Amino acid sequence: MRKAAQSKGRRGGKAGGGPGGPTGPRPKRFIDYPRWGKSGVKRWLPSWKQMLSCFLMVTAGLVGVVGVAFAMTKIPDANTMTSLQSNTYYWSDGSVMVQQGAALRQNVPLTSVPVKVQDDFLAAENATFWSDHGVDPEGILRAFYDMAKGEGVQSGSTITQQWIKNTRLSQSQTVSRKLQEILISVKVGVKVPKETVLDGYLNTSYFGRGTYGIQAAAQAYYGPNATASNLTVSQGAVLAALLNGPSAYDPTFDPNTGIDTNTINQANLTALKARWTYVLTRMGADGFITPAESQAALAAPFPMPVKYSSATNLGGSIGYLYTLANNNLLRSGITQQQLSAGGFQIYTTFNKSDMNAMKSAVDSQLLNPIKSYSKDKVQDTEDPSTATDYDKYYPVNQWVHAGGASVDPSNGAVNAIYGGPDFDQQQFDDADNPRILVGSTFKAFVLAAALTNGLAAPDGSTTAAHTPVSLNSLFNGDPNLVIKEPNGTPWTDQSGHTWVQANDSMEKYGPVTLTTAMAQSINTVYVQLGMDVGMPYVAKAALAAGVLQGSLAPDENVPSFALGTSTPGPIRLASAYATFDDNGIEHDPYEVDHYTYNGQTVSLKTPAKVAFSPQVADTVTTALKAVVSPTGTGANALALGHDAAGKTGTTDSYKSAWFVGFTKQASTAIGLFDQDPTNSSLLPLIGLGGEQQVYGANFPTAIWTNYMEQVLAGQPNLPLSTANYGTVQDESGQSPSPTATPSQTAKNSAPATPSRTPSAPTTPSTPPSSASCNPIDLIDGQCITGQPSPPVSPTTPPSTPTDTTSSTPGNKGWGGPGGDDGGGG
Repeated sequence: MRKAAQSKGRRGGKAGGGPGGPTGPRPKRFIDYPRWGKSGVKRWLPSWKQMLSCFLMVTAGLVGVVGVAFAMTKIPDANTMTSLQSNTYYWSDGSVMVQQGAALRQNVPLTSVPVKVQDDFLAAENATFWSDHGVDPEGILRAFYDMAKGEGVQSGSTITQQWIKNTRLSQSQTVSRKLQEILISVKVGVKVPKETVLDGYLNTSYFGRGTYGIQAAAQAYYGPNATASNLTVSQGAVLAALLNGPSAYDPTFDPNTGIDTNTINQANLTALKARWTYVLTRMGADGFITPAESQAALAAPFPMPVKYSSATNLGGSIGYLYTLANNNLLRSGITQQQLSAGGFQIYTTFNKSDMNAMKSAVDSQLLNPIKSYSKDKVQDTEDPSTATDYDKYYPVNQWVHAGGASVDPSNGAVNAIYGGPDFDQQQFDDADNPRILVGSTFKAFVLAAALTNGLAAPDGSTTAAHTPVSLNSLFNGDPNLVIKEPNGTPWTDQSGHTWVQANDSMEKYGPVTLTTAMAQSINTVYVQLGMDVGMPYVAKAALAAGVLQGSLAPDENVPSFALGTSTPGPIRLASAYATFDDNGIEHDPYEVDHYTYNGQTVSLKTPAKVAFSPQVADTVTTALKAVVSPTGTGANALALGHDAAGKTGTTDSYKSAWFVGFTKQASTAIGLFDQDPTNSSLLPLIGLGGEQQVYGANFPTAIWTNYMEQVLAGQPNLPLSTANYGTVQDESGQSPSPTATPSQTAKNSAPATPSRTPSAPTTPSTPPSSASCNPIDLIDGQCITGQPSPPVSPTTPPSTPTDTTSSTPGNKGWGGPGGDDGGGG
């Protein structure tokens, strides 16, 4: 009976629950809750076993969820914008010219950043960086605690997390973005080397002043020539302090406008110094430097950042240089996509002082002392090209354009250009290729063709052997001559009209040497010479010198081709003349010496090519030296005081004027033209500086001389190479030189590889004495002509034509326009 009573008590009787406890059998359930056998509050309080079980289950669940999330999380690719960098352009002396790109960033390898500067950022942001696994648990708990207090979602604090946020996630402050950041950071901490993380962090962090990355920040805060590699520990502490909030620490940030200024913000400066002190103090406390080093850095003067200065301004001449450099890079094979992505350090050939000299030279002629006039204000009954009443004209200085370029003859480097007064106002580059006719400057290529190929056979054959023409050869210099084919028949156009060539002057020169014709820019001589050689050979000579095919006149088989109906532009014209300067060696012009990309340096210097034999090039130089002589059209260039050669050029109706010349150190081209901005039509250069006409002999030569005086100051006067190569071949019907025979040649041997095989040279006869020599043919004390040319008064200008002349003393009106579609000197 006792056993039965005990059994009944266990199965259904009262189990000692106390007063008010549950009666009956214990319920069968997985979790005993509410708790059986308890009463009151205890019945609803879980046991310690239940609490422990719940905690373990919740923990296991969270671990499982996090594990699955971790397994499913992938490290995303970097955002496209974070891979974009700026391109930095340097002057020839290595100083920074400008920075351009989608973001002001220049990535540098971690090895380029001094270790102690790296430590500045660790001390400021994440002292346990090298030992943690990408996250800081204390920082995470602190972030969630601050969020719970209503202070918003706080930063994850580790460098790994900041790098992930900068490069792979958005900047939104949400819980989901924060959790994603933590998971990716843990995975990065496991898989990605710490060096890679720190490298990425330093190259992508925003430092203010529009800069991303430590390299751009170093230049923005410590000058354009600063680099990450030469930062000091103290300067690194300033940059590390800025990361905490550039707008709160940059001493030039204006909180009212949100932009950087040149005014010091004292509140920001005070905050920056306090943060800088904190960073250097932590450097010593965390063992990155010794406490003594920390105290020494704090005792030293504060490394004050420089005032804000934008390195992205393309105004003035910078935009032209930037565009030319980019075009050079694109020609070298770099794609526009690569260039736009940035990361290039581009070292240009542009010389800062030469650029200033070019601008100064142009301004000296085209600014306040100079007046130009609008041609659309003239009475309808008056031709603006012949008008003399300048009171009817109105100033429009902005219509007159100047283009200039100067290259190094020894290698083709473009040292200086003048593309326009301001790139922000006029983005079209007048130095590159303004599509303006070059006039009589093209005669140098006619002469080069005659010296290389000789005269065509009377039947027009191009296969027979031809003899190079000497400068002593005589051609008819009279005006209004009928231009003839090599066989002597008049040249006619498609309509059957005979071509009658005019000169600038009505002077009847009679037989003149090719030297005299070059010096006086006599059109009839060089048009006929071009026809006798063959205009295709003239084109070939221009191309060999460096003129581009696309800039040649579309029809090279007409007489006017010899008078400069092509449009090579100042850069190519200067480099083509440099070919004569460098004894026949052609160097394509280039604006980028070299560039550095991804740690590799690539040179863009152009290879040299043999364009002409030294004899041909030096003979052309001899003729061009006659232009820069007391009786040549380039007489104004004698003021330079250096041995120089060159050519003036003035196109039909004075629509452009040129001077191209060189010394041994520089080849420079200057062109002027007047362009209506409403329709881009060219207008006569009337009224510039009060002059009725503008020739190559006046304003362009004055600009050229002013520029060359500045860049050659203090340099030696080096002699140019001269020669008189070729065989005397007078034009049909001209009196032959009594001291020369058709077989006679000047000094110097034949070229190594002429286009047509020249006749074997013979020994030249003794030239006439300097006493009987025309001054125009007296070069370096030696008379280069076979006989004295018809006298030309050095003080009396040629007779006045009906519509093209100049009354300017000293300019003599020589070398003006040559007639329809033609050019002059």
